[in-house]
Amino acid sequence: MSILPNASDKAAAELTKLQAARILLEEQLASDEARLQEWRAQAAELELAALLDEGEAPARPDVGALEATIAAKKAARPKLLSKLREAIRGVAHVKAEALRRETARKQKTLDVYAAERQKLLAALEAFTGARWLVDQSREGPTLLGGAVSIRTGEPAPVDKGVLLSAEVADLMQRAADIESEAARACEGGAVSGSTLEELLTAVSVHPLGPLPSAVRAWFSETEGREAAQWQNQFPDGIFRAGGGGAHTVATPATRQTAFTLTWNRDGVIDRSRSGGVSSLAPLMDGGEPRPAVPLSMYVSRAS
Repeated sequence: MSILPNASDKAAAELTKLQAARILLEEQLASDEARLQEWRAQAAELELAALLDEGEAPARPDVGALEATIAAKKAARPKLLSKLREAIRGVAHVKAEALRRETARKQKTLDVYAAERQKLLAALEAFTGARWLVDQSREGPTLLGGAVSIRTGEPAPVDKGVLLSAEVADLMQRAADIESEAARACEGGAVSGSTLEELLTAVSVHPLGPLPSAVRAWFSETEGREAAQWQNQFPDGIFRAGGGGAHTVATPATRQTAFTLTWNRDGVIDRSRSGGVSSLAPLMDGGEPRPAVPLSMYVSRAS
């Protein structure tokens, strides 16, 4: 595929640079905000020491300067994110334009083929005295002329024009999909997984996805909540199903959790649309997988 010299490389390099800048900015902000909390606590202790007249107080941390630094970085964040979105759309545009140029070349080949085919059909018409056309609506291309039809072979081959038309349509759709996916990526995203590693891997391909540190913190909180709820539901770790009494079937209450992580256009985790859903994991019975019994059949928590 021929594209403008280094156009894709330049767009991708710019995107990579902006991604690195965003990660650095977010990490610095997190570090600065943690330091600010420490400095504020130190300042409060020094003020208390001064009131108690405990001797010469050490120099106070410059809380105001750090607050100004944090404010400046937060002010720079929207502009950086805007550039990052523009870079995402730019990379998609370069890829889409390359596909459109390939589409134009395929379309030209298709036009030449269609013209040559029409020329040959006209020659056939002049030779036979009957008008001919290609019926492409059947299982395979068929020449029709008056009451006569000629099949082009069994199994009938697909007309080259049909194949070229399909390639043109596919290239056009791929170009449109690339740009539409980029547009959606600029407005946020979502991934799913059953482990932290799966979520981190899925998020890593999204330039505007939340940072790994944010994903880890969210996962720890969500997994802890799911574990606590599960422990509350099955305090002895046993799932009981059936009609009760002698008909009750007791199996280990093994948990499996499906996590969904969603973020907004600024790469911030949307907690209202993120979470985990826990269910009973399938068990093995005699070496064969056994589907989990619905929780609606849960009998008792008592051991």
